Amino acid sequence: MLTFVGSCLAAVLLAGCGSVPLPGRHGAAASKAPMPAMPGPELQRFRERLAAPDSSAAAAAPLVAVMPLADESGFVLKEWSLGCDMASFLTRQMEAYPDWRVVPWPVVQEVLAGRSAVDTPTALELGRSMQADLVLVGTIDEFNMGRFTAGDPLLGGYKSYTGVAGLKIRAVRTQDGEEAGRAEARSELVDRDLALDLLGKPREQDRRFASLREMTFGSKEFGETVLGKATAAAVDEVLGKLAAALRPAGTVLSGRTAEILSAEGDEVYVNVGSEDGVRVGHRFAVLPGPERSRSEGLDPRRRLGWVEVTSVVGAHLARVRVLGGEGQLRERDRLELLRTDEGD
Repeated sequence: MLTFVGSCLAAVLLAGCGSVPLPGRHGAAASKAPMPAMPGPELQRFRERLAAPDSSAAAAAPLVAVMPLADESGFVLKEWSLGCDMASFLTRQMEAYPDWRVVPWPVVQEVLAGRSAVDTPTALELGRSMQADLVLVGTIDEFNMGRFTAGDPLLGGYKSYTGVAGLKIRAVRTQDGEEAGRAEARSELVDRDLALDLLGKPREQDRRFASLREMTFGSKEFGETVLGKATAAAVDEVLGKLAAALRPAGTVLSGRTAEILSAEGDEVYVNVGSEDGVRVGHRFAVLPGPERSRSEGLDPRRRLGWVEVTSVVGAHLARVRVLGGEGQLRERDRLELLRTDEGD
């Protein structure tokens, strides 16, 4: 039997078998707020930072602004503005990638001037006001958290929870409005802890499910829910694909992220091989992977070391030797193909 979750814990403990999603229709429309005539303080400070001398190689990376996503998931929770919340979350997660620089969300939020949705022409106009090279636009196709129950929870039964998130993203150049790349991802996770419920006593899963509307989107508490984990997985996947799509032609990989598969002493293997055009002698710089950048507070553009391909083992597998940074390289660290005149 399909039932819907209300605002109190009692709804979580409804008896019967079935899937209990958090559905609805999200009908947020674009705000009619006027375009700001003068830059606000956030934008003004950001422009000043951009104008400051910067000799780092990071300045060569494209500047990207994330616009509110169109919510087509059917999910509704009045406490959240899902399109803006997802854009803010994307912006934070993008900071762990070396492939771009990101316009901070407070700047984007100020420039939006109260809008919760924008069309592509408006997104491009706003992006140019922030001096962005690219704007990200797209849709949230799926977003939901469901509960499956079996038996009578008031006497003894079982529950499992499912979280699903699906995104489609396009990167559009502000200069000419042409698409520079696109990516999509979907993640569905199931909490398979089917522990026995006795006498209707709620478990931690139940409390999180019932209190979802009280959480801040993207918070640590949200990240511990199955929906939060599915969201993080989908966002990391879509950003990895988008980063690959935006890389200049001539790189070894197309559509995948080059990374270290294992690093045990001098036994280091990477996920690129013959079908990626890799040859013995190719050299890569090693940069911290997104998860490591976030957990260890590392600059995602910092080069941790260098490796050189010593043997191509398979279609997407090669062995490398460490040229620099021994002991610092970890599984899931990213690889950046070096020019022939680098790494000597």
